[in-house]
Amino acid sequence: MPIRIARISPLPFVIAAVLAGCAGRLHARAESVPALLDDGFDGENRERPALMYDGFAQWQVEDGTVDLVGVGSDWDFHPGNGLYVDLDGDRPDGSRFAPGVLVSREAFPLRRGEYELTFRLGGSRRGDTNTVVVALGDVYRERFTLPSEAPFHTYLRMIRVTGPREARLSFDNAGADGFGLLLDDVRLRRVR
Repeated sequence: MPIRIARISPLPFVIAAVLAGCAGRLHARAESVPALLDDGFDGENRERPALMYDGFAQWQVEDGTVDLVGVGSDWDFHPGNGLYVDLDGDRPDGSRFAPGVLVSREAFPLRRGEYELTFRLGGSRRGDTNTVVVALGDVYRERFTLPSEAPFHTYLRMIRVTGPREARLSFDNAGADGFGLLLDDVRLRRVR
């Protein structure tokens, strides 16, 4: 009996290879788009912690105070995370706390499309519950409440912008006891 060799059309394989290549390029393109903001706070203040810190390169403290804490300080509540921000800083007058509002220095020019916001929040580790409101201008606003023992957790939010506008990113801590939520690794980028 003669051996029959089946002829297989290469077309399905070619189509699959082209689609895989396109998907890879789209993923690479999304990753190659520079972030509008990308800050892990480790380079702040010559890599040294500071209470009531307001010399951020990419942020301004618009109300109250925030502390730059973490590695190298007595306030390293989540060891192994470098420097990060306590959103309810120390007392500027020595007697009354004022929760901080950390706002991006830049008002980002947003176009119609989808944006990805990631950040890490952790509990104060000092026996309380804290709340922070995260906002990107008028296109995104969300309240986060965490107990003291909450470990750092990465939050990812996809934000749809329906038309051109400028917006600042803000982290507004509620309460005023000097023990705020802890913030690290903030990143905002356009994904499409």
